[in-house]
Amino acid sequence: MFKPVAFLFAIVVMGCNTAPIPSTSVTAVGLLYKPEFTTYMYGTHALEESGKKKQYALTSSTCNLDDYVNKTVRVTGKRVKGYPLSGGPELINVISVDIIKP
Repeated sequence: MFKPVAFLFAIVVMGCNTAPIPSTSVTAVGLLYKPEFTTYMYGTHALEESGKKKQYALTSSTCNLDDYVNKTVRVTGKRVKGYPLSGGPELINVISVDIIKP
């Protein structure tokens, strides 16, 4: 006998994504720079993470990122939902920046 409630439950369970949801917080250390041209066209600045060859696009409404251009820094922020686009890097909304002493 067909049980609509059990059938509906099975459809809902099969449609659930059980993969872990990545944390929205990010901390990265590397060289902060202001790219002239990019293929992805988002973010005002970028960070090349030290030793990992990983790049982040950066934006901030709380920090003046221009103050840290060409410096090795630690940025902390939140991933911006919906990014990366078109094979570009993750977009981070920077909350704090600390200069790393050489």
